[in-house]
Amino acid sequence: MNAADVPIWRDTPPWWRRLEALLFAAVFAYTTWGLAAGLTRYARETAGGKGFLADLLKPFDDGNYHDSVLAVVGLLIALLTLWELARFLIAQSGKERAAGPGAAARLFSATAREYQPTFFTGVLLGLLPRLIVIDVFWLLLPHFEHLALFDVGYTWYGWLYALLAWDLSMWLWHYSAHKVRLLWCLHSPHHAPENLNMTVAWVHFFAEGYYSALVQVPLLMLLGVESGMLVVLMAFEVTWGTFIHAGERSFRTGRFGPARFFIITPSYHRVHHAKNPLYMDSNFCSLLPFWDWMFGTLQPLRDEVKIEYGITRDINVTSFVDFYFGEFLLLARDLRGARGWRERFAYLFMPPGWAPGDPSHTATHVKRQFLLEHPELRPSSAPKLMSRWWLPAAVVLLALGFMWPAMAADRKPTEFGVCFHHGAFGNEHTPEAAAVLDDLRSAGRYWIRGDFQEPVKDAAFFADMQRKDIAVLALLPWYSKDVSGWPAYVRKQVQATPDVTAWEIANEPEMTWWGGPIPAADYLRMLREARAIVRDSNADARLIGPAVGATREGVAYLESLIGMGLLDSVDAVSVHYYVFHRSTQLEDVKRVVAGRKPIWITETGWNTADQEGGEQAQRAYIQSHYDRTRGILGADPAIEVIFHYELNDEHFPAPAGKDDGWGLTHGPDGGFGKKAAYHEFKKLLTNDPG
Repeated sequence: MNAADVPIWRDTPPWWRRLEALLFAAVFAYTTWGLAAGLTRYARETAGGKGFLADLLKPFDDGNYHDSVLAVVGLLIALLTLWELARFLIAQSGKERAAGPGAAARLFSATAREYQPTFFTGVLLGLLPRLIVIDVFWLLLPHFEHLALFDVGYTWYGWLYALLAWDLSMWLWHYSAHKVRLLWCLHSPHHAPENLNMTVAWVHFFAEGYYSALVQVPLLMLLGVESGMLVVLMAFEVTWGTFIHAGERSFRTGRFGPARFFIITPSYHRVHHAKNPLYMDSNFCSLLPFWDWMFGTLQPLRDEVKIEYGITRDINVTSFVDFYFGEFLLLARDLRGARGWRERFAYLFMPPGWAPGDPSHTATHVKRQFLLEHPELRPSSAPKLMSRWWLPAAVVLLALGFMWPAMAADRKPTEFGVCFHHGAFGNEHTPEAAAVLDDLRSAGRYWIRGDFQEPVKDAAFFADMQRKDIAVLALLPWYSKDVSGWPAYVRKQVQATPDVTAWEIANEPEMTWWGGPIPAADYLRMLREARAIVRDSNADARLIGPAVGATREGVAYLESLIGMGLLDSVDAVSVHYYVFHRSTQLEDVKRVVAGRKPIWITETGWNTADQEGGEQAQRAYIQSHYDRTRGILGADPAIEVIFHYELNDEHFPAPAGKDDGWGLTHGPDGGFGKKAAYHEFKKLLTNDPG
C-alpha cells in the first residue's frame, strides 16, 4: 500500500496513542484483577461447599441438567483465560529481557498488540446500553412466534431438531456476514486480532446482534422451535462459542480427537479466524459441523499450512478507531468515490474485496487461485452433495417428514376439563347440574375442577364424580397472606377425600384480588407442606401449581418460584389464560418452564356478557383455542390439560360489567340452558382420541 493510500485514521497522532496506552493499562489491570479476584472468590465458595460444587449439583434438584455442563465449561473458560494470559506474559517477558534494555516498554507494546483490541471491546460492550443479541432476541420474538409452521415440543427429538435449526440459523447469518460487505463491517472486528485467545470471544461490534437476531428469530420461529428452548441453546452457544476461541497456549492443536467429527472444536474455529487463502470463509457453525459439511464450507486444520490470524488488509490493532470502525470508514470512502447508485449498491452488498470489474481480491477468487496452484491441498474425496444446495434442503425436509409422524404418535392428546363451583358459592351440585355433567360424560371423559373448602360437601361431590368416572382436580384456595393455618386446612381436606386424582395448590397467589399477594417463599413452603400431606395419604396423587395468571406479574412470580425449586414439588405448572383479562403471555410461561414440566391451563374462557360477540364469539373461542390440531392452546405440545372456566353462569341473564357469563350453560337461573359453546365443547370430548 502506498503512503498516499494509508487511511488517516490508521496512524493516530502521538497524543492519542499515549491516551490509548494509558487507557489500556487501566483496563488491563481492572479486567485482569476482576477475573482473578472472581475466580479466587469462587474457589473459596467451592471450598466451603458452595461455588462450583453448588453450580454442578443444583441442576439435579431443579431439573436444569444443562446447567451442570455450562458450570464446567464456564469454569474452564475462566481458568483458560487467565492461563493464556499468564503464559503470554511469562514467555514474552523472557523474550524481551533477552533482547536487552527497554524490555518493559517492549513487553507493554506486545501486550497491547495481543490484548488491547479485545479488552477495549469487552469494556465498551459492558458500558454501552444492553444492545447485545439476547435482548434483541426477546424484543423480536413476540412479532414472529405466530409464523410457526408447527411446534416441535420439548421431546428428545424436538431438542435435537432445535439444535440443528439453531446451528442452521447461525450458519446463515455468519456466512452472510462474510459475503456481504456491509455486514462484514459489523463482523470484521471479531476477526481483526492478530492472535487467537479466549478474550477474542469478547470482540463484537455492538450492533451486530441486531442483524444476527433478524436472521435467526424469524427462521427459528418459522421452523417451530420453542421459545423456551432458545434460552438453553443460546446459553450453550455463548458458552461453547467462547470456549472454542482457546488458542495454542491452551491446546496445541485443539482437534480433540474423534470429538471433532461431532462438535466444533477449537481447531475448526482457529481455521475460521485465519486469513490464509486455504482457510478463508470456512467453518461458520459454532456447535456442530453438520451444516458446514452440508454446504461445503467445512475446512479441517492442515498441519502443513500454519495459521495466520487476522484480516487481509493492513490494520493497526492498537488503534481502536482503525480496529473497530476501519471497515466502515473504508466502505464510506468507496461509496463517495463510486460512479452512480448501481456501483454504490454493489459496494454495499457484494463480497468484501470487490471492486468494479475486479473480483480478484474477494475471498472466493483468492482461495480458488490458491487451490489451482496447490492442488494437493484440495479435499481428496469431497462428496458431491457439498456443492449442491438442493440436497441440504431435501435432507431438512426429509428430516421433518420423519419427525412429524413421530411427534404425532409420541404426543399425548390434550385433555379437557370444566371448572365447577360445587360448594364455594352455594351448592351447585344439584340434580339438574348433575344431569349436565352426565350429558358431557356421555360424550367422553373429562376433568372437573372444584374448590375444596368444605369437607362434607367435598366428600359427597367427589364420591359422585368417582361413580361417573370423571377425574377431579381439587383446588385448595387460600385467600390470605397469613399462611399459619394452611397445614391444618390441607390436612382436613385431604382426610375427607384422600383418593382425589390431583390437587391444585392455591389460586392466583400473585394477585391482590384474593387477599394476596402471597410472597413466593411462603407459597413454596405452602406447596411443600401440602405435598407432604397429600403424598402421605395418596402416593399417586398429582400436585399442580401455582395457578398464576399469564401476565407479566404472573410470569415474574412463576420465574421466581422456579428459581427457588418449584419444579421439584409439582407434577405440572398451572396457568390461567384469559383474553378478557389480558392474561395471554403463554410464550413467556413456556420460556421459563422450558419443557421441564407439562403446563395445565386451569382457567380459560370467553365472557358472553362483557366481551364482544356474545355466545357465538364464545363458541368461536373454543374452536380457535381448544382444537387439538389447530387451536392456539389445544395444539400446543407444551399444554397437557385445558379447563374451561366455567360450566355454568352464576346468574341469568348475566349482568354486564360483573365479570359473569363465562359458563357453557345459563346456570340454575336459566334452567341450565345450553349455549352454542356447550355443544362445541362436547364435540371435543366426542373426538377425544383417549
